Amino acid sequence: MRMFIRGVCSQYDTTELPNEMAARGRREVALAAKRSNASTPAAPKKRQQAKPKKLNLSTYKYHALGDYPDLIAKFGTADNASTQTVHVFLSKIRKATGTFLLISTQGELQHKMIKRRFPRTNRKNYVAQLAKAELRERFMRQLVAPRLRYRANLSQIEGRRAQRRKRAQAETDEADAVDSLNTTQPYHMADSHKEHENILEWVHTNRTDVATKVRLARHGHPY
Repeated sequence: MRMFIRGVCSQYDTTELPNEMAARGRREVALAAKRSNASTPAAPKKRQQAKPKKLNLSTYKYHALGDYPDLIAKFGTADNASTQTVHVFLSKIRKATGTFLLISTQGELQHKMIKRRFPRTNRKNYVAQLAKAELRERFMRQLVAPRLRYRANLSQIEGRRAQRRKRAQAETDEADAVDSLNTTQPYHMADSHKEHENILEWVHTNRTDVATKVRLARHGHPY
């Protein structure tokens, strides 16, 4: 890349794009309007010229370019993942009072989370306020995590229950069809179509119900 910059890029005069130049002009006008007073007459506009733009190698992606082959050999091609998304890592920190979960977010889009929290600050000592907002969100995620796990387990139980009902219904229909074709029997009695419940799964599903807790408490159940 350095040879490309020295041998090729040096032979061309590259400038910024028209939309980049227009965006820079809008930023300069807005900054000048903030600095100037309302009573001060506006200065005449100068015709803008495109600034020269060169290939910049002083970025992290070029810095980490040498690590790409090892990462591709370990985790696959580079298009399998993105460094822009915000990832959540869970790690346990043990203290004298117990075990705590530390949730940290990393990614190139992390600045969007900071910008989303910034309007809730008073613009003074905002670093501490942003840290408090992150702690509150982390605490809320810890409160919601058990409920999400419970809903996931409940959906799995409901899925297994629906599969059992569907399988039992199919077996019953097949048996009824075979028995109805038997002409040697004087009559045919269909099997029961009642749906049976697994009492352990039923207790686990309804363990948050107050009536279920009171009923089970009378019989010494741990729920």
